Parts: sequence; C-alpha cells; structure tokens
Amino acid sequence: MPSHVTVPRWLALAIIPALAAVGFFGAWAADAAANSGEVARNVSLAGDTVGGLGTEDLTTRVEELAAGFSRTPIVVETSEGDIELTAADLGVSIDVPATVEEARRAGRDGSLLTKPFSWFGSLFNERSADVVLAFDPDVARSGLDEVATVRTEPTEPYLDGSSGTLQVVAGAPGQVLDVEGVVAALPDAMARGETPVRVQAAWTDLPPTYSAQDFEPLIAEAARVVDSSAQLKVNEYTTTLPSEVAATWFSSRYGDDGPELVVDEAKAFSDLETLMQPGNENGGGDLIYEVVDGEVSFSASDAGSVCCASDAARVFFEGIDAGLGHDVPIVLPTRVATPDEVKAEAEALGIVEEISTFTTNHKCCQSRVTNIQRMADIVRGAIIRPGETFSLNGYVGRRTRENGFVPGGFIQNGVLTSDIGGGVSQFATTLFNAAFFGGLDFAEYQAHSIYFSRYPLGREATVSFPKPDLKITNNTPYGVLIWPTYTDTSITVTFYSTKIMDVEQTNQTLTYQGQCKRYTTERTRTYLDGRVVVDTVGALYRPGEGRNCDGSPSDPSVTTTTHDDSTTTTEAGGGETTTTVAEGSTTTAAETTTTTTTVETSSTTTTTAAETTTTTSGG
Repeated sequence: MPSHVTVPRWLALAIIPALAAVGFFGAWAADAAANSGEVARNVSLAGDTVGGLGTEDLTTRVEELAAGFSRTPIVVETSEGDIELTAADLGVSIDVPATVEEARRAGRDGSLLTKPFSWFGSLFNERSADVVLAFDPDVARSGLDEVATVRTEPTEPYLDGSSGTLQVVAGAPGQVLDVEGVVAALPDAMARGETPVRVQAAWTDLPPTYSAQDFEPLIAEAARVVDSSAQLKVNEYTTTLPSEVAATWFSSRYGDDGPELVVDEAKAFSDLETLMQPGNENGGGDLIYEVVDGEVSFSASDAGSVCCASDAARVFFEGIDAGLGHDVPIVLPTRVATPDEVKAEAEALGIVEEISTFTTNHKCCQSRVTNIQRMADIVRGAIIRPGETFSLNGYVGRRTRENGFVPGGFIQNGVLTSDIGGGVSQFATTLFNAAFFGGLDFAEYQAHSIYFSRYPLGREATVSFPKPDLKITNNTPYGVLIWPTYTDTSITVTFYSTKIMDVEQTNQTLTYQGQCKRYTTERTRTYLDGRVVVDTVGALYRPGEGRNCDGSPSDPSVTTTTHDDSTTTTEAGGGETTTTVAEGSTTTAAETTTTTTTVETSSTTTTTAAETTTTTSGG
C-alpha cells in the first residue's frame, strides 16, 4: 500500500512563495528569451511606442523621426529682430545609430536582480528611451554665415586729398552677429526641449579688411606729383604747381587686390587751366579796349593760344614720369582762343568805369612832347590784372629812335642835359598820380631830384632805362585799364576799372636832409566796405641843379655821395629811411596798411636822384 508523507504545515507555507518566485522569474526568463532580438516591452521613443520592434524596424522608425526633427524651428533672437532657422541649418540632428541603441537598451539595463522587476513594471507602465542628438559646430557656423548676420558693414579706410593734403581716413568697425556665442549656446537650448528652440544672440565688432598701412604705396605714388613743386609753362608764363592743388587730384577705390590709386584727370585739367590762366595774356586771343566819351568797350579776336589743350593733364603726368618740372619746366599744350572766351575774360575783369584821372601840362611843340605822346601811345590799352605789377620800363622798353623817340631834356647827376627819350618822366608823373588817386600800390618808384613846378610837389616820379623804374601793383579784385590821352599842351592818364574806394591826399610834411628837402605825402583810401587805409609817398629834392644835399657840386666823375647824403629822418605820419644807392638802382616802396576803421599810417621808402651821382632820368 502506498505510503504517505505528511508535510508539516510550516514547510507547506514556505514552499508556496518559493514556487511563486520560481514562476515569476521563469516568466521573465521566458519573455526575455522570446524577445531577445527586439525592443523591450512597452518602450517608447519621443512619445512613439517602439516596444517589440526588431532592429531593422526600429532603425526605420528612428530615421523617420530624424527626418522630421531636421525641420525643427530654431529662433536666434537679436536686438534687431529674430532670425528663423531649422535644426538642419544649424547642424543639430538625431544620431540614428545611437538612438537605436538607446531604445534597445531601454528595459534591459540593470543587474540580474533588478531586470525581472523592471520587466514586471513594464507590464503595467511605459518605459521611455532617450533620443540622442548630434551637433556639428561647423555646420552651425556655416548656417549662420548664410543668413543676414551683419548688422552694419565696416567702413574701409580710404585716401583723401580734398583738403589739400594727402591723408588716409581711418576705417571703422561694423557689427556682426556673435556666431561663436550662438554656437556655444545651442546645445543647452536644445536640451531644454522647447518648441521652437530659442537662442539669445549678441552683436560683436566686424573689423575693416584693410588698414592705413595698406595705403602707403598709394601715398608714395601720389607724392611724386604732390611734392614735386613742378615748374609749369604756357607761352611765356611759368609758375610752380602748388602741392595743395595737386593733392586734390588723388583719391582711392577698392579693386580685386585691395586699394587702388585714383587720379581725377578732369579736375587736374581744370586746375591746370585755372593755374595757367595768366599765361593766356601773352599768348592768348587779343582783347582790344576802346574808350569813347568815357564809355569803355572791347572787342576780341581768336588769334592767340590759351591753356589748355585737351591732353594737358596727360602731358603733365607724362612729364612727371619723365623727370621734368625741375630744371626743365613741363610745357603744357595750348589751344586756339575763341572770341567768346576772351570776351568772358574781359567781363570778369570788371573794367567798366573811370576810377581816377590826372593831367599835367607842358608847352607845345617841344621835342620832349613827342616822347611823352609816344609813350602814351604805347601804354594806351595796357591792363593790370588783379595782383599783377605793371612795370613802365618793362612795358615800353628802351627809348630808341627806332621805337619812335627823339632827343629831349633829362637829369644826369643832378644836371639838366639831353638824350633820346628825354621828357618821358612827365608821363611817368602823370601815371604815378593816376595810380595814387586810383588807390593802387607802388612796388617801386623814384621822384625827380630837382623839383619842376609843372609837377605836384612831393607827389611825382621819374624814369630812365633800365632804372629808375615805375612799378604799380593792382591791389584790387578787378582789372585796371590804363588809358592815356593828350593834347598839344597836356597829357592825361585815366584808369578804368570797378570803383571800390575813395582816395584823397590828407596831409603833407616837410623835413630837411642836409640842404635837401624831403616831402612826405599822406594818402587815405576809404573802401566802400568802411575800411580805411593810410599810406605815404615821398620825394627828396636837391637844393639846386648840380648840388648835393651837403651843398657840394654833383661832379660827373664822382660815383658816390658824401656821408651826409645818407641819413634817417622821422616825419609825421610814419617813418622813412633814405639810403645811398648805386647807379641805376632804386629801393622799393614798402607799404604797411590797416584793414580796420582804425587809421594807422605807414611809411614808404624811396630814393631820389639827389642821393646818387650817376642816376639819369628823363625830365
């Protein structure tokens, strides 16, 4: 008969839990074995259940997820507005292999003791696998560079000569999106899981591409012209190219290889044309003035040449390249002047009205009158342009029979005698007084050494050739036309221009230098704008014909004067210095004036024939 074993109650109670545990672990083991090649039960990825999927299906699912993720919006926030990009633009993507592996590990990690319990929990709850992201900073930089990341472009330096000097104007930085800051902030922004992803961005300086050093070769090239002090010539006129003019011809631009020198040849041509305009007087079209009953008119011809021909700028720069402009001037090409150009020049001169006139008288029919009238005919129509100095000797030339002059009286060594051209000093005195009352300046003059009653006392001039000379400077902004006329018993010189001042003789003083008398004559010029300018002219007269200031005879064999002939005197209205000079020389009339309504006198220096024993002059 079968035998029965009685199990104690306590043992039965112990076996039941053990059997349950064996069943629990057996179920886990069986399920794990059955799903060893698949994703664990109830695993989700980005909210999508992937539990139970095999590797191939899981990979497909993750690839689909990655494709959608590439379109995830990323907003780069700036103070100027938002820049909208995508994850693909900024190099953020799902790492498919890593994410597949992450999903496969979900629910399978842990020790043998914890895995069954994790499995048991999955029967009732979903387990989430992490999506693994990849970030490529280089792609992010490239994506940011492709959008409008420049807030303001930098200002590049440039060469500027418009002020009259060559200078490089420094560049200035612009502003650009701080790309590196955005790249550094992207991983944390993605980790926050916001949609859209937002990244704060700042602006940073964008420096210029070029610096002042890049312009050194350009400055060196331009300086060959600017610092050349090149001598330029048109017809008979020569002048120096001012550096401040040449500098304005140069600037720069940017080419493929960086900054390039730009030469404004059109401006160079215009400036050369203006600079050489005085040369048109000698070689330009004829400007012919006529005065009838005090009315000024003019006509013009196109017979002359003026600056400049169209290729003048090219000729100039080629001359610089050839090393011209120093010992040999650069001769600029000219063109034929048109009547309209000459007329326009005449209108610009402003010769429209009488500004002064003066007349001296003489006896009729003397040989000296022939010389006076011949000089008047030569000078008639002469124009003193603004800033220019008119030389009577330079304009008329040597007085010769071939030039229409005859013998006449003149002073030699303080003694009256006769020679070709004698008497022309009366014309000089008349011209001097017209200039005096016209308000023009005297660059050089000399009074007679013997006073003649036909001349204004102390306000007159004499000439001989080559010295003494009478030089008159036009200190006005208008041209001055010299228009002499004469009768059998008088000579008149009239100046025509545009009136800008009233002129009068306001004082005259007498001092003694030995036995000689010195007269200082004060002139007051009152300009229409209210300025008042005072100056003086002077004359030193011998005590008599053939006598020096010390009373000694003026012997023709003596070539120097005594010490008494060189003195210094101080007169009312300004100081005047008298010096002994060599034969044929004369001092210039130095003048100091005031340009305010406060009157300040000034002195002029002149030397008369009484101070030199060898000077000759026409009487």
